Amino acid sequence: MIRPLLAALLIASVSTPAKAQTAGGPPIAYVKRVSNGDEIHLASANGPERLRLYKARSKIQITMLDLRPGGGEVAFLENFTTLKILAFDDFGRSLAGNPREIRRVSSPCTLESPDYHPTNGVLLFVEGCGRNRGVWTVQSGAGQRDAAPVFSSVPVYRARWSRLGDSIYYIGLRDGASSSDPTYLYRRSTTAGTTEELGILNSWTTFDVARTGERLFWSGPNSTFVMVDISGSGATTADAEVRECPRGLRMAFSPGDTQIVYTTVPAKGGHYVMAGPSNCGSPQPLTGKGSWGWIDWRN
Repeated sequence: MIRPLLAALLIASVSTPAKAQTAGGPPIAYVKRVSNGDEIHLASANGPERLRLYKARSKIQITMLDLRPGGGEVAFLENFTTLKILAFDDFGRSLAGNPREIRRVSSPCTLESPDYHPTNGVLLFVEGCGRNRGVWTVQSGAGQRDAAPVFSSVPVYRARWSRLGDSIYYIGLRDGASSSDPTYLYRRSTTAGTTEELGILNSWTTFDVARTGERLFWSGPNSTFVMVDISGSGATTADAEVRECPRGLRMAFSPGDTQIVYTTVPAKGGHYVMAGPSNCGSPQPLTGKGSWGWIDWRN
């Protein structure tokens, strides 16, 4: 139970940004839901570094984000229709010409799943209208997407680079399936262009790749998270196991998978962003009680 005084102090600290002391800025990003425009905040795991990096225009929601490995850049979506990239210095100050608008679409088309390559800074994202969807990339430092997609004309809804960046995991429908059919997890080689089906995966709220091994995790039942190691021969989503902790809406791992950041289950008056050991140790609040959205912890 978080004491009222502690919560009040945390809220005060969030509203008074501190200067970053880490190269590339603090390693954790989270979205604060605000009616007059969502905000992106950066924080360190133990709390002393905290700053507001970006504020959207009124009534604009920041619907997804991803921090570039090494820091200094964040890619994010506004209302699932606009992809932007913001480069910043160690103190969270935007560099000249930022944020850059990379791509904009209009309904019924959407943009989803921005994700940085683990080593070369190439950003992938999903774009599509209805079931005609594809995975696209943006080169490091570029102001627009590449001329051709990685693959397209596939009902793909979420996508992530593999831990080594040699393949892409994505959630999509089978060929010829209807929109009411289950979605599946796929792995596509970035060199051979071949695709493997890895089993049914129907929960998209959180879908990400861990920092070690060949492990994926996604939202599970009753606000839990499910994880599977697909490095073994024949491993599928049927081999996934529900994690003992945490319970929440979203989760991301630190480098080495030793720590996690997550948003707690909403309750009356809001919820919290928490960080702590990934082995179910005692977490600490990074925020006061409020409304919090997408999160990430960069390599």
